[in-house]
Amino acid sequence: MRRRGRPARRAAYRRYDLVAFSPIRSAPPRTRELRQAAVREINWPRVVSGAILLGVMVASIWIGSSDLFYIRAPQITGNVRVPEQAIVTASGMAGLHILWANARDAEAGLMRAAPQLESAQVTCELPANCSIAVRERQPLFAWRWGQAVVWIDRAGVAFPPQGEGPDLLTVESINVPTPAPGQSIDPKLMASIVTVATELPEVRQYRYTAERGLEFQDERGYPVYLGVGTNMSDRVVVWRALCDDLARREIAPAFVDVRFPLAPYYAR
Repeated sequence: MRRRGRPARRAAYRRYDLVAFSPIRSAPPRTRELRQAAVREINWPRVVSGAILLGVMVASIWIGSSDLFYIRAPQITGNVRVPEQAIVTASGMAGLHILWANARDAEAGLMRAAPQLESAQVTCELPANCSIAVRERQPLFAWRWGQAVVWIDRAGVAFPPQGEGPDLLTVESINVPTPAPGQSIDPKLMASIVTVATELPEVRQYRYTAERGLEFQDERGYPVYLGVGTNMSDRVVVWRALCDDLARREIAPAFVDVRFPLAPYYAR
């Protein structure tokens, strides 16, 4: 009886071994299904991020290499005497990529290179459309020193003559050099010139010396010394009265000096 029972127990033991160590039964069916589902699942955030990154790279290469984004000829408005090509060259924008274009830097460079401009405004928009609106300085008078000539605007800023200018009042300097383009003349002198130009519109030419300031030639042939100061209108009034008095007395002076309105004098 015992011998017959032993084989049965060994068979059961072997069946237990097969169940415990079988490779088919090592992972439950539910676990395999979950693993297969995890393999089949798509990570959409990563896919979207990769697509965006690829798109940015392609767009960057296209923008950097396409001629569509390079500035060719900015549109110029507001210029009359200054040539358009001179403004384009001074701005430094021709041939520049739109991403490297800086409006403020272009305006500053344009004002330095072209002192005949009073202001400049640069605007740009994609893909490469740029425009430059300028305002030119208007000459009030011409400053001459020998063969050198510059124009001076109402702000006292000197700039080179450009094109055909109007019939300007001229100040001929005897011993004071012309200011360089972009520089300003002495404000006191500028105010004096503006005043006498207003008070004596018939006088179109003055002389200027460091010793006597402003002077002009009277129509009767003698020089009138006006000087420079804050009371130029008073000096003009004194000169008119003295001129009438000399003409009534038929005196032809060698010069008339009204630099000191309270003590004018003349010499024969």
